[in-house]
Order: sequence, then structure tokens, then C-alpha cells
Amino acid sequence: MDKDGLLQRLNEVAAELGLQAISKRVLSDWIDEGLIGGAKPHGQRRGLNPRWEYGADAIDRGAVLLESRSAGATRFAEYRLCLWVRGFDLPWKTIRAALLSEFRRILKRGRRASTFQYDHRDNRNPSEKEMSANSKRMGDLDERLEALQFDLSPQSMLHVASLLTWGTGERERLPEIAQKAFPPGLLGSSDEIEASGEELLRQVNEADLENARLRHIGHVSSLIWAPVIFALMGVHDNSLLVAFNAAAFSLMRPEWLVHNLASLTISAYRERVSSIEQTKPKGPAGDDPSGGG
Repeated sequence: MDKDGLLQRLNEVAAELGLQAISKRVLSDWIDEGLIGGAKPHGQRRGLNPRWEYGADAIDRGAVLLESRSAGATRFAEYRLCLWVRGFDLPWKTIRAALLSEFRRILKRGRRASTFQYDHRDNRNPSEKEMSANSKRMGDLDERLEALQFDLSPQSMLHVASLLTWGTGERERLPEIAQKAFPPGLLGSSDEIEASGEELLRQVNEADLENARLRHIGHVSSLIWAPVIFALMGVHDNSLLVAFNAAAFSLMRPEWLVHNLASLTISAYRERVSSIEQTKPKGPAGDDPSGGG
């Protein structure tokens, strides 16, 4: 199909999603940015101009872009991440740049909202005033999950927020599963702590990103299939279906997608670096200043 045909087909998808029709300019921007592949020549013969047509891949990519737009995506970096987690391959350095760009945007918005003061490393319980003052920094719970009462206590949320901002204390050790879910220092400033999320994201490689993509897809798939598994076990509860679908939807919203991808990518990076450190050959016993061998 030609460009007009592609635009018509995508606007049919937009109507199904309850979105306004996109303009030819928007479609051209998506093509120019490499979000949708360009047209390819067909029917090329000597003396005749070829027909330039878009294939099924262009429709598939455009549909994902529209779904991403319906979930709140507006920037090209968000669109790239949404395409990538849906299985469309893009250059890994482009994905790293997009993830870092969107992650920085989230951090800056959070820091503008309020300065985070509470530090769990002080080993004290937060006061009511501190919980109230820092509530803006933590953001609002997704309305779908809030309606289902999937909320944490203010103290728990504040502790997690502090962990993500300041990292762990000298003697604080977290279970491995907790570190994967909430990488210490993820939301911290590189000017205030070492190994902040922003700093580590600059160092990740293609393998770390691919690892994170597979884990993210696994998270979403688990939430989607969980009600089916419960049903096979004889548990029939519509509220579970609603809850898991809401959680899966939240993970695909651009902001939550960025948070989750950043967490998973940093976890993959740390695991890779730790594995390399563990496999490094140790020096001769004579080089050990403690005399151990």
C-alpha cells in the first residue's frame, strides 16, 4: 500500500483506540525518525518507475505507536522504547540513549516537585511531617490499582523511596530479589551518591538491555497469564483478573515502562559486572599481603 493507504489503515486503528486521527505530517515524522520503515520499490522494470509501497511491518509498528500514544507516549524516545519492548529491534545504542533520556526526565520532574529529605540510613522512623512533605516526590498510585486497594503503607513507600534515592547503608544488605525490584540508588543524584541509576545506565551494554527486555516481557506476560493459571487451579475471582490486567497495563505505560526497564537494566549490569569480578583469576599467594593462600 502507498502512504495514503497506510495513513488510512492507521487511522482506523486510532479510531478503535478512541484516538484522534493522525495527520500525514505525524506519519512522515514517524517514518523520518525510523519508527516506521520507509516504503520499498515494487514492480521495478526497465523504463518503468517502481511502485513504492509499505508492507505489513509498517502497519504493525504504526499500531504499536498508536497504542503507546493511547497509554500516554508523546516523545520519540518513548515511542522507541515502546516499540522495542514489543519485539521490534532497534539499534541498542539508540535504546540506551532513549532510556537514559526518559529516565533523566523522570528524575528532573521528581526533583522539581520536592527535595527528598528522609534518609532511612539514619535508623529512625519517619515523622508524620516527613511523610506528608515527601508524598509528592513519590507520586500517585495508578488509579486502577488504587481502586483495587493495591497500596502500601506510607512508611513502607517512604522507606522504598529512600532506598531508591540514597542507596544502602554501610552495613545494610538487601535480599537479591529486593535489589532486583528496587536497585539501591536508582533515583539518586550522581552528585550526591556513588553508583546512581543515571550513572550506571551510561555504562550498560547491549546484553544488559536485552536481558532487561526479556525480563520486562516476562513480568507483563506473568501478569496477563496469572488469572488463567488461577482458573486452571479452580480459583475463579473476577477481581483477580481486573487486578492483574491493571498491573500489566500500568507496566506498559511509558513512565512505568521507563522505571521498570531502568531497574531491570541496572540489575542486569550489576549481575554481569559481579560475575566478571568473581571469575577473575586471583593473584599468586605470595602477592597476598595477609599471607593467605
